[in-house]
Amino acid sequence: MPFWVFLTFEICFNVFWALVLLVPQFPNRVSLLYFFIALMLANGLQHIIWMGFTKKYVPGLMTAPIHIILPLVFYFG
Repeated sequence: MPFWVFLTFEICFNVFWALVLLVPQFPNRVSLLYFFIALMLANGLQHIIWMGFTKKYVPGLMTAPIHIILPLVFYFG
């Protein structure tokens, strides 16, 4: 994937979720925030599985445990 495609996606993705988080009247805000938590859990698991297949460091591996632990703390807390 070209870097500009990745960068454009990341900017749009982060702006969207920042709006969901910061705008209290955002439509379906609570449902979207729960979806975001599930999305981050899946993202963390995917990076660990990806590393298992490649047997080497992959981008995103450093933050993967955080993306797994925080949703679990939120869910069980």
